[in-house]
Amino acid sequence: MKHIWFSFVLSIFSTITCYGQVYISSETNVKETTTNDVISLTIAVEISGEDQVQESPIKLPDFQKFDVLDYNSEQNTIIDPVRKVRVNQMVYQFLLQPKQSGSIKIGSALVKVNGKMYKSEPFDILVRDVSKRIPDNTRNLASQNNQTYLNVKLDDHEVYKNQPVVATLSVITRDVDNFRKVKNIQTPKSGNILVQPISLTRSDIEQDSKSGLLSQIVGIYIIFPKEAGSVEVPAFTAEIVDQGATRLTSNRTNISVKHLPAGAPEDFNNFVGNFSIDMTNVESLPQPIEINKPLDIVVKLIGRGNLSAHNMPKIIPTEDYDVFPPKLVKNLKVEKEGIVGDIEAHYVIVPKKAGNIAIKTEKMAFFNPEKKLYKDLGEKSIVIRAMTSLEIENAKSTMQKVNEYTNTVLDKVNTPVLQTETLKLSENKGMNWQVIFGNLALIGAMGMVIYLVRNRYQKKKLASIIKEEQLKSRPKITTIEETEALLRSKSSLNLTSHFNYLENLLIQKKYSEFFTEFANLEAEVDAKSNQKFGHPYAHHLKQTNENVYQKYTLLKDSLNTEKYSPIINGEKLDYILVQSKEVFSAIEN
Repeated sequence: MKHIWFSFVLSIFSTITCYGQVYISSETNVKETTTNDVISLTIAVEISGEDQVQESPIKLPDFQKFDVLDYNSEQNTIIDPVRKVRVNQMVYQFLLQPKQSGSIKIGSALVKVNGKMYKSEPFDILVRDVSKRIPDNTRNLASQNNQTYLNVKLDDHEVYKNQPVVATLSVITRDVDNFRKVKNIQTPKSGNILVQPISLTRSDIEQDSKSGLLSQIVGIYIIFPKEAGSVEVPAFTAEIVDQGATRLTSNRTNISVKHLPAGAPEDFNNFVGNFSIDMTNVESLPQPIEINKPLDIVVKLIGRGNLSAHNMPKIIPTEDYDVFPPKLVKNLKVEKEGIVGDIEAHYVIVPKKAGNIAIKTEKMAFFNPEKKLYKDLGEKSIVIRAMTSLEIENAKSTMQKVNEYTNTVLDKVNTPVLQTETLKLSENKGMNWQVIFGNLALIGAMGMVIYLVRNRYQKKKLASIIKEEQLKSRPKITTIEETEALLRSKSSLNLTSHFNYLENLLIQKKYSEFFTEFANLEAEVDAKSNQKFGHPYAHHLKQTNENVYQKYTLLKDSLNTEKYSPIINGEKLDYILVQSKEVFSAIEN
């Protein structure tokens, strides 16, 4: 086998065993292989409905007859638009190398949901021993080529049209020397996507402690899907340069590109992300402006997403002024959030008539995928006051004319340099003791007055402090309502301390304690919600904030998935903690 890929296929739910709303299946990419090859095993689980609760981790088949070279997982929660139910999908993928030849059985994967045990059907794969038939030099070459792979992993498989997706390209091999031989990486070419590099810096080489497999990130890219539907990302390619070139090809991945919601404004410019637009007179010319003289107007588009000058709003030409094609100044960088920065379009505007002139841009709207709504920025405009040169001159005051004339004279006429003389004090050959003693007496009297005034002020301040302390020490009489409010304030929910403790548990990788503390947090939030609103927190959100309620339910599904996963993913728990801060903070609003 020449290529083994990590492909997270969420559409393989052609299950062997299914009960009700739970589906589980396992499948390999081949049914026949050799002891020199590596196979990919994919276990897929789908749980539909809010009443279906996973009660156990996924129990994996017995891998004693295989070497487990790598493991990865993908979890996705969606709302089925037809059945109107929540669907939780989990995909676990393994790279396996057979230890022996013959017929090897891959057993069932098990999961317990609502008290029932669900399993996939076991199956056999045929493994042939080819090591005895391959000469040593040929086997070494095959080992070098077959065990160096390109792997592409997407951070998201379901996005909107023109919403960025981050792709991480890695080299996986057994021989550390192969990393420096991988050259000439080529990005895929397709009319359905736009691929741009974020970083081509190679990461540190990491080694799997169990399999000894080495991996290194060789590039991070951002992909913009241009069409809705199932969009295939073609393979990345590279070469192993070593007395010739061996071509490597990565796995092909798919992106489920959602259609943008209906109801887009008429001035929607296909921008997806978060943007703002501004319009300024960069020269800050004073008003009024003389007609037939050019001025520089700047239209500035700021944001992150599929930021491009292609659909950038332009200045609308009118009969009041002439407008010339702009000069574009781009300050952009590619990050994981998309293209970030600003684009400045510098226009030259020449007023053609006197009076107030409005300079306007085209309208603009964009779609925000985080809030899942359109935002209409409308048009931007500035108003300039244009006058003829004679009108500008007549409008000046007498003082302005005098100042301009004076400035002109100072700029053009050379003024003489005035001669100065140094003044010297004559020597005083004696000392006037009478004056000296008089000054000392005056200084002493002033010091005495300052001392008396300051002493009096300090006494008054001390008396005021004593009086305040006496008032504080007296028992304060409160009403029953005030006492209850005081008790409620003292028992307020401290979300920050919970979140800090949960972060520390994740840093220390104490995952079981993390799940326990998260349950304590949910219990305190529910207690606070019952006290404040008379309902549990989920019930309160469902009545008042449907958007946050959906996030809350998805958050609990993700938490339960990780809690019962066979291998806990710390990065996903970090993401869950970030989402919980947003969800639970709504109780304080």
